[in-house]
Parts: sequence; C-alpha cells; structure tokens
Amino acid sequence: MSSQNNGEVTPEYRFGIVGHGWLGGVIGGQIRDHERTTVVGVADVAAEARRRAGEKLALSAGALYESYEELLAAEELDAVVVSTPHALHYEQVTAGLDAGLDVLCEKPLCVDPAKARELVDRVEASDRTVMLGYQRHLNGAYRTARRRLAESSDDVVYVDAEISQPYMELFGGTWRTNPDLSGGSVTYDTGNHLIDGLLWTTGLEPVSVSAEMTFEDDDERVESDAALCVTFEGGLTGTVAVSGRTPRFTERIRVWTDSEEIRFDEDEVVVVDADGDEWRPHLDRGDDPNKIEAFVDALDAGEEPPATARDSFRAVALTAAAYESARTGRRVDIDLDPA
Repeated sequence: MSSQNNGEVTPEYRFGIVGHGWLGGVIGGQIRDHERTTVVGVADVAAEARRRAGEKLALSAGALYESYEELLAAEELDAVVVSTPHALHYEQVTAGLDAGLDVLCEKPLCVDPAKARELVDRVEASDRTVMLGYQRHLNGAYRTARRRLAESSDDVVYVDAEISQPYMELFGGTWRTNPDLSGGSVTYDTGNHLIDGLLWTTGLEPVSVSAEMTFEDDDERVESDAALCVTFEGGLTGTVAVSGRTPRFTERIRVWTDSEEIRFDEDEVVVVDADGDEWRPHLDRGDDPNKIEAFVDALDAGEEPPATARDSFRAVALTAAAYESARTGRRVDIDLDPA
C-alpha cells in the first residue's frame, strides 16, 4: 500500500470498483488519473460495462468480474467504490467493510433508514473510512454558504429548497425509475442531493415531514414531483420541492436568518441584507476537489471525509419519511436518535 519516494513513504491505494456505469466510469477515470491510486479490478453484471472498464482502465479480462463477491475475494484491495443502483448499496458497503476496506459509496448510503443507521453505527465504531458521493460537499458555493451560516451569530428563521429537471424524460424506463433498485424515483435520486445539501449547509435536524407526491404508478412508488413541508428542531419550518418534469435543470436553496437571506446553488452565493442590498462572496472554484482527491486526502490524514455515512443517514431518513407521508396522507416523525 506504500512506496518509497526520496526517502518518504507515499501511500498508494488499490481500488476495486463495483458498478461501472456512467458514475463508476467517471470515478474510475479519477482513480486512473490520480498519481497515487490505481484500479486493480472491476465488477459489473453487464458484459458491456466490463468491456468498457477493461478498455478505459487497461485491465485484463482476469481483473473483470461479474459479481462483487468475486472481486473482493480475488483482488488485494485497500478500498472499494460502490457505484450501483441505490437498493444494492447496503449489502455491497457491508461486504466492503467485512473485507476490511475503506469505501467510497455513491449516494444514498441505502434506501432503508434502519439499515442506514446500522451502517452509521458500524462505521463510527470502526477505523474504516466511508465517504458518500455527495458532490455538493466538495463544491465551492455550497462550502461558502455553509461556512457563512456556521460563522453567523444569527438564528435561521426559514429555509426553502428547489431542484428540477426533465427526469422522467431522461430516466424513464431505466433502473432509476424502478423502485426495487432505486428506492423510488426523482426524490430518492436528484432530490436526495438537494435534501442532503440543505441539511449539511444549515446543520438543521429534521423532526417531521408532511409531503405530497405525484405518483406515476398504482403502487405509489414512482413519483415525478414532490412537495415537502419539513419541521426542524426548535420548531423551524421549511419547504423542499423536487420536480422531474421541467424542461431544464434548476437548483436553488434559500436560507433566511434574523438579518439576511443567503441564496445559493452550485455556481454562486448571493447574500441579501435587510435593506435588499446584494453581494456575492468570492468563490475560488479551483479549490474544488474531485471525489477521489477528497477521499484520498481523508485517508492520508486519517480524518472524517467531506460527506459521511451520518450525513447520508439524515437525508435518507427524511426522504423515506416523505414517501411514507405522501402515501398515507399524514405527517411522519423522523427518528435520528442513535440506535
């Protein structure tokens, strides 16, 4: 796992990738291009995905596996990337931890809050690092907004968040709209990024949610739109809106404090004072690491990664409660207490 470089020990991390779809391919490229990481094996159930992985990552046929169990058993690894449909994450992250590996898992951690809580407890009691692929934690605008809120002595008085895209047009008929694989639809996918981003930047803890969804199926598992009214600790309320039927992608979070409004997305932060005057804090976008850079930095330093299992548990708990509320027509409590 390490090499000598001018008398200094330089860690070299050997990765396995579970799931070489679009995201797995992106992360595989980041590992390939990082000077101290390498991909030694890939697992994917699809033969074409394995072929692409071998070609892109210069892997022999012997390093390409149909199952993640084969990959973990055969290769000498330091870490594993889990980039598969959401409902598979729990068993694959668990298998990685059982093998003594650090894990980079695409969001969400899983789609069952009880299982997410179990993983949080296990990770926090271990010496393993588990990072979630919530890229807004690496984004300069989101980090700037989070820092301003953390440094403010003002109380947050209201929040709203919105994200939309032509999700049903883009992903209808794929695993993302198969609830057995995705957990739901747009709210558990794109919407989970927004929910996590809101909770992470503000530090707010949700305690209950009332939600309405436009379901596309009789079983009420696949939704194209969602409107959430969330109550947070201290009695603060806020709203989250997710749409999968708009003609283009939009994203916005607004946080009001006692003295100002902070409005942000992935590209900018706008601060508006009580008189309506606006200013935009400087964002040094050159500081935004990619996922592998951030993961390796955390491993090198032995520190908590930018997006943790607990971060994802909070987002999963709120998301799952929203689905329950939309199906039952009642407000649903959210339990974030330790197991």
